[in-house]
Amino acid sequence: MVQVSSFWFRAALVVIGLSFASCGESQPQAPPDQSPTPTVTAFQPEPVLSSEDAEHHNDAGVTLGELGRWAEAIPEFDEAVRLDPEYAEAYYNRGVAYSHLGQSQRAIEDYDEAVRLDPQFAVARYNRGIAYAELGQFQRAIEDYDEAVRLDPEYAPAYNNRGLAYAELGQFQRAIEDYDE
Repeated sequence: MVQVSSFWFRAALVVIGLSFASCGESQPQAPPDQSPTPTVTAFQPEPVLSSEDAEHHNDAGVTLGELGRWAEAIPEFDEAVRLDPEYAEAYYNRGVAYSHLGQSQRAIEDYDEAVRLDPQFAVARYNRGIAYAELGQFQRAIEDYDEAVRLDPEYAPAYNNRGLAYAELGQFQRAIEDYDE
């Protein structure tokens, strides 16, 4: 399948749009003794900052992470969220990178943003729960595991980690119930 660069696609739309605008019968006509006022005075191209560019940086960060190069992955995720501030997955992935670097609080901040952008993002809630547990905030971890299970009742790791958090709080019966799930 041939993929068209988003720049060229947008450029084609601009050219098509301009040619459609100039073909319409409803264009105002200047009086014969005056020159027509141009409809378009200047063209200022927008910078090419597409979601494809953000995806490219996100994918590069994921690849670096898969290679264990988490510190190098973070600038790629930074660029992805700069290009597309609504890109929940890039915030999530940067949170994963921070978690791998032992920066749980920074990971939580990125998971917060991922969840804000996509409230149905069960894995982001699960990973935020892990980060809270790493900080010893087991009740907050349980709240995230609860929400992950509500969003995806088949998500076994959330039951397991919730059980671990309950055990840390001395609530062994509840831990056993989660392990049985």
